[in-house]
Amino acid sequence: MPDMQVGYGEQVITPPLGVELTGYGYYLERRTEEVADDLKVRALYISQGQDAVILISCDLLSLSVEFTDERRRELAARYNLPLSSILLACTHTHAGPAIHDLPGLGEVDPGCRATVSRAISEAAQAAWKDCRPAEMSYIHETVTPIGYNRRMGGFVPIDPILKTIIFTWQDGQKIYLSSYACHPVVLGLANIVSADWPGALIARIEEAGHQGMFLQGFCGDVNPVSRMRGMGGSVEDLRLYGDILYRHIETAQSRASAVKTADIRAVEHRVRLPLDIPPYAEIKTLKSDLPEYLSKVPGYDRFIDNWIGRVTERFEEIRREQFLHNVPIQAIALGEMTILGLPGEVFSEYSLKLAVENRSPLMTVGYSGGNVGYLPAAAAYDFTVDYACYQAPRFYGLFPFDRNLETVMLRECERILRKIEVSGD
Repeated sequence: MPDMQVGYGEQVITPPLGVELTGYGYYLERRTEEVADDLKVRALYISQGQDAVILISCDLLSLSVEFTDERRRELAARYNLPLSSILLACTHTHAGPAIHDLPGLGEVDPGCRATVSRAISEAAQAAWKDCRPAEMSYIHETVTPIGYNRRMGGFVPIDPILKTIIFTWQDGQKIYLSSYACHPVVLGLANIVSADWPGALIARIEEAGHQGMFLQGFCGDVNPVSRMRGMGGSVEDLRLYGDILYRHIETAQSRASAVKTADIRAVEHRVRLPLDIPPYAEIKTLKSDLPEYLSKVPGYDRFIDNWIGRVTERFEEIRREQFLHNVPIQAIALGEMTILGLPGEVFSEYSLKLAVENRSPLMTVGYSGGNVGYLPAAAAYDFTVDYACYQAPRFYGLFPFDRNLETVMLRECERILRKIEVSGD
């Protein structure tokens, strides 16, 4: 594949001790006491002729769409690229600092936010400077699962495919861009900084003398199997998961498919998602009508007061609109391989259904372009106390999405995938 150029860059974003960690509620004030492994921003600059894309992965829980758009616009202007050519995603580790302002999930540290902003820019610059000729291949490998469906309590449905793109430089060194769907929550509520199991996977790649970058899959309803035995896993658990996935890559790469065409394409749509808005009177009664399991949760009383205050202040505006606007859906094609990015905690069923409908190899990526919250499958809404459907939207100052959300999202995903396929004909 002549003329493809690929470069890699990284920057450390590990927070100082004492900074509050994010990912669990409510108002737990988990503060960093030790560091198991560094958090990083990693970037790939990939070019082919006049076309280029920048892929960035942050070892963080999530970023807002607004923060992500600001960083992407800066990079697009600096490298003279369209916004659609900049993909910025998070691995979703629950053992890092709060950069996304989500009440109840940890206070944002301004210093950490500034560090992340600077690191994104510097990692992209390093990747651009590092560009050199490379060959590209990919693997889609069904693997021993490290995660289970936490709603169903078993291994169906999950997305069992480990997806890896391999860039090989002329000196034989490789960059592995991998994606798999499983929540990085192995360490539970420990006051430890860690990139969790995605970081352990990258560490194994680096031990072999290569570079790695991870993009989280559609893992909204998938937890690591260590959670089946309780909340708190260990560093040994996450290292085991990293090792399992690395061994699959190591074994499968002899069967990797070379990319036949080297063209690069990028498309982005902004969509609106339907909300389920209750009557105003129901909002005021929410606190007195809490499910029993929530009424006993420390900090939830404070949390629901905060949410009621936010939504009642904006109720007329929200009721008039009935939608969450400016939600990005992004597709980047590298030859016949397509990366599809959605800005949320997407249930695994989306990935499974999209894989059936699309002929081309597809890498589905969550927490990309920001994070608007959980994007559940339709059936989850039948369970009236489902956390992802009915409780988690409140972290974002939202009402639940309408149960037609899955239909809307899959339709929009298919539309953008058709568009990027046509653009390559």
